[in-house]
Amino acid sequence: MRRALAAEAQIAWQGPDRRIAVQLVETERHNLRAALARPPLDAADALTALDTAVSLWFRWGVCGRRREGRAHLGRLLRHCGDDTAVRARALWLAGWLAAQDHALRTAESLLDRAARAAARHADADTLARVAHARGVLALRRADTGTAVAWLRRAAEHTYQDPWYGPGPAYSQVLLAIALAASGPAGAPVPAPRPWGMAAAVPLTPARTTQNETRSGPLPGPRCGLGPT
Repeated sequence: MRRALAAEAQIAWQGPDRRIAVQLVETERHNLRAALARPPLDAADALTALDTAVSLWFRWGVCGRRREGRAHLGRLLRHCGDDTAVRARALWLAGWLAAQDHALRTAESLLDRAARAAARHADADTLARVAHARGVLALRRADTGTAVAWLRRAAEHTYQDPWYGPGPAYSQVLLAIALAASGPAGAPVPAPRPWGMAAAVPLTPARTTQNETRSGPLPGPRCGLGPT
């Protein structure tokens, strides 16, 4: 039930009125938190909880709940040792949240693991999101050339699953910022490492910029209620 609600909220988030998604999650926040926090009964139960946490990516990464999201993901990943596509997505999400929190070494490690897992599952969407997150890391380090290379890769990807995670429009916003900061037009940009070490995702252009370039958390209760 909680898994279905989280999936419904994630779809609503990508619709014309994000308040629907916010209200769905806020109404059930105590039940969702309890479902994610309780010890899993078995591996299948842990995987269901992990999938629920991934579906709530917008709550963790956009609505100022990064600490809570990282705690849930870290705990559930320890219970989900099997190599699954859901685990790859969870590793990406944990890495993206860590990048936003300036935990750069932690983010690097998580994104490396996410990229390897996504490559094993031929999950091009997660690889593109890993590429985006690597672009965020490069911006954190003021390495605009590397940021441009990763963000361009993410921005050019065509997503098969448009519901989970922000799409290329958000990569395009950060790409424009990186290009503006990278010097004269036509300046050489270093090539990134192979696809297996790519990057990840944000939210609405202006708010993505706030979260990912300055990492100022958005107020949870107001998330998605303002103009986008």
